[in-house]
Parts: sequence; C-alpha cells; structure tokens
Amino acid sequence: MAETTWTEEQTAGPKKKSIPTWVWFCGGGCLLAVLLAVVAVGFGMRFISQAMDPEVQGKRLALILPFDQPLPPEMSIQFGNQLVGEQYQILDTRGYQLQIQNHKGQQGADARKQMFGSDHPEFPQNMVVMKFDPPVTGSVELQGRELKLFRTRMQFSGAFGKMMPDEAKDGFGSMVFIDLTPEGRDGLLLMQITRMKGLEPVSDDEIRELLKPFHIGPNR
Repeated sequence: MAETTWTEEQTAGPKKKSIPTWVWFCGGGCLLAVLLAVVAVGFGMRFISQAMDPEVQGKRLALILPFDQPLPPEMSIQFGNQLVGEQYQILDTRGYQLQIQNHKGQQGADARKQMFGSDHPEFPQNMVVMKFDPPVTGSVELQGRELKLFRTRMQFSGAFGKMMPDEAKDGFGSMVFIDLTPEGRDGLLLMQITRMKGLEPVSDDEIRELLKPFHIGPNR
C-alpha cells in the first residue's frame, strides 16, 4: 500500500503555476530586486556598471524594440538586464516609468495568452506587500496597430503600507500593461507604464505620446 501511494504521488508531480514567476514579480516594476540579487550572487561591479549604462542597454533594447535615437530629453534608460528574459527601465521626467520586458519561447507565449488572451487577465492581485485593483481590459490604436492592454492600480498593503508616508503611497499609482509583440514573433514583448504620482488611469493619449519614439507599427 505504501509503495502504491508513493508511485501515485511521484506520477502526479508538482502543480503548475498559472503565471510565470517573472510576471508576478517583475510585472510590478521591481527591477531593483533583480539588481540586488545580482549583487548577492557575486556578479560584481562590472555587471552593475553595464546594467546602468544607457548606451550599452540602449543598443540591446533597440534589437527588440527599435526607437528614435537619441530618445527625447525627458526619457533616460536607467537600467537593463538580460538574466530572466530581457528587462529595461526608462524614466520619463514628465512623471512616468516605462518598463519593457521581452520573453521568448513557449514561456513567453503562455504568459502572453494568460495576460492578454481574454477579458479576464491572469494577473496577481495580492502580493503580500502590495495589492492590485482588478485589471480592466481594453485596447489602443497606435501607429496603425490595435494593441491589447489592461489597466490596474497598485497599493502598498499590510505593515509595509502602514509604514510608508502618504506621499510615497501615491508614488506608484496607476499602471497600464500593453502587448507590443510584433505579428509573427513568438513569446511576449511587454510594455508597462506606471504613473509616478497620481491615481488617474494612464490615458490612450498619454500612451501614444510616451510611445511615439518607439517603432511599433507601420504608420509612424
């Protein structure tokens, strides 16, 4: 009996997660944690220097998402890494943070389906120290393409939320996730725009203005 039970448990295997870990964590804009992990495993200052070099990361970003160079003066590439897929963070002094993620292969394709394949995105709403409002799906016409998106708002919660001053709580407000994956490309090319201050949703017009430098569709 014991042997039969053991065999059945082995056959069943671990339960699959519906959303890859990289979407759960980095989807909230937590690139700093990736940087700290890099330091912890001993990649050293050279890696950090390259990760924060806008020229190095700009060249890598242009391979997956071409853009007008140089970027507008309001935009600057703050960080990039290629450890878990590719991730790039851009600060816009007009009050936004942009994050681009590129994930290839089946994992990226599965995540794209989970996030943008229906009117009910599979997106975590409770991550212990932060919570997200239920996502609201939609689309935006941009450069001749109709891009799927969903909007949500992040709030700090629990003891961590109580510790934070009110001005900090408003620092990361509304955000929008946009599927930029070109037609015919496998995986997922994801854009996340976060309003750095304020709770109003990021509008379609704001999306068009912020993504104007990037080559996304045929009508530029």
